[in-house]
Amino acid sequence: RRSISFYIREHNKKMPHSTFKFETPFEIYFNKWNIDKDKEIEQIKTEAMHNRVRINKKFLKCYHCLL
Repeated sequence: RRSISFYIREHNKKMPHSTFKFETPFEIYFNKWNIDKDKEIEQIKTEAMHNRVRINKKFLKCYHCLL
């Protein structure tokens, strides 16, 4: 029982859901979401995209060296 309640709590309070624009069910139900969180999510997504591109370019260079 304890482990099930842990996962329910994590799901409802901590895990952002893409269906809800990365809000948690708790934030939706209690209207805790605000525009600052939207901006923070966009910043995180942008940084992640830039990091992916940077890492992919690094591996692409290595791939060409192997040819």
